[in-house]
Amino acid sequence: MNLLGEIDRTDMQSMVDAFPEMLQITTLTQEFRQSIQLAKKDNIEGICLLGMGGSAISGLLTKGVIHSDVPIISVRNYSIPKFVKQSWIIIAVSYSGNTEETLLSLREAKKKGSTCFAITSGGKMRTEVPSNRTHVLPKGFQPRAALPLIFSAVFPTIELLLGKEHIDLKLIAAQLKKTQKQWGTEIRKPEDFAQFLVGKIPIFTGWSHLFPVAYRAKCQINENAKAAAFYSELPEVNHNEIESVLTFTEKKLVPIFLRSVHETRRISQRFDITHDIYKDYGCEPVSIKLRSQSKLEETLAITHYLDRVSVNLANIIGVDPINVDRIQILKKRLASDNETI
Repeated sequence: MNLLGEIDRTDMQSMVDAFPEMLQITTLTQEFRQSIQLAKKDNIEGICLLGMGGSAISGLLTKGVIHSDVPIISVRNYSIPKFVKQSWIIIAVSYSGNTEETLLSLREAKKKGSTCFAITSGGKMRTEVPSNRTHVLPKGFQPRAALPLIFSAVFPTIELLLGKEHIDLKLIAAQLKKTQKQWGTEIRKPEDFAQFLVGKIPIFTGWSHLFPVAYRAKCQINENAKAAAFYSELPEVNHNEIESVLTFTEKKLVPIFLRSVHETRRISQRFDITHDIYKDYGCEPVSIKLRSQSKLEETLAITHYLDRVSVNLANIIGVDPINVDRIQILKKRLASDNETI
């Protein structure tokens, strides 16, 4: 069965609904894996992920679930930190292959002599990194919708670099399909939750591995529904954001807590008390929690659910989740500058 052929790349809901299937479409080539094994022979001091927007999310999610003594950093800028030296591994992720910030950061890393890997569907990046260290993704998807494709390359790459036990993403994909049965039972159906969000500004709050999920949800509401949204991290919100609760109702802000079955006792207490304080001040805080067997499964399951919420919200509001007109305007104006990459 050709999974790629069954996904309508002109329809955001079709792409989001295919999230579990897209986790299984591509695998790392033997040549790419061998290049990773060669890189492991050197003393790796750190892993630096380069990427912007939808191409950066997979690295952030991976960082959240992989624990390592080797530092992993995410760079979303035109340059890399000075402490990233030749002994660091660089993983440049650009779905289009033409993201200017990522390309310039990659070129800087190459000048330092760092070992660089690329994950892309094409573009200029294909010429920046040798083919044996480039994983080529299927073309034609919106970068944000391509998250499962990108993740299925980034996650195993970092697994291999760190010598971690392999996790079969096909098994995770199967669990995600089962988790969808909790939509409408354990939590509201995506379309019902989207209806609840109409006219409100969500603040997605996550802890640990679900903090990047909160960021992803914010981005999806922004890009798909063309609506304002914010994200924050617990316990940090207990040291600042909680004091602004007096304005939440006036500004139509709704706190959305991404809860984990892996929470520590203290974190659970903080979530519960914060929820109660917000409610005391007239807010409608919402908790999202899905039963899962691992942090990885939980991360992807909640991401998939909130992706679907963002598309449903776009449909309710009456906007096209595919088009990103303001981003295109900005790119055209930048392109009018003589400076090129």
